[in-house]
Amino acid sequence: PKDKTAHELFEEQVQKTPNHIAVVYQGTQLTYKELNEKANALAHYLLRHYGIQPDDLIPLCIDRSENMLIAVFAVLKAGAAYVPMDPSYPADRIKHMLEDTNAKVVLCNSHYESFLLDATGNKKTHVLALESVEIQGEIQKGNKINPVTEVTATNLAYVIYTSGTTGLPKGVMIEHKSINRLIKNTNYVCIQETDRILSLSSFVFDASTFDIFGAFYNGASLIIQPAAELLD
Repeated sequence: PKDKTAHELFEEQVQKTPNHIAVVYQGTQLTYKELNEKANALAHYLLRHYGIQPDDLIPLCIDRSENMLIAVFAVLKAGAAYVPMDPSYPADRIKHMLEDTNAKVVLCNSHYESFLLDATGNKKTHVLALESVEIQGEIQKGNKINPVTEVTATNLAYVIYTSGTTGLPKGVMIEHKSINRLIKNTNYVCIQETDRILSLSSFVFDASTFDIFGAFYNGASLIIQPAAELLD
């Protein structure tokens, strides 16, 4: 479908399979309904506090976990595009990405908060740690209803930066409709609600699009392993 956003297709799947397991990370499991509600609550928080507009860019500096997926869908539901950042990137690269995206807010794990505050170098970019008491309280008790925004299928869904081997890293801009074209109603793979997908790709690489949306457009379960185990 060319006229639907990535989060709309996810929300449609939530309606079909609310109690199916959406994501498994170590000892944590979230159903489609639980993942959707947590993402909704965080999205409402972003809209309320930061005035997010379509095509705003929100960097994510988050370890592999269920929180990474909550953040991805919260950003999309708020109408923005997510920008994955690897915490192991050199400080200069992260600083360049923060400046280039002109980010209003960055979502991160708490152990990256001080590093990102130093990297922003200004007061206009807010650093939001997902483990903070305020954010966890919002996710647990906030508005669980799907947000309504003006974003369309031709707005940005995510921006992934190149390696920068020939100069400064450049952001490659991907629209919602491009995700749909890759994942939905394909002639090369059939993903079913009974399937389990092992997430092998780092979300700073484009291949993660298939892992995440391949699962959540089709009612499958996404299994996330810690990076150290993937390297074994």
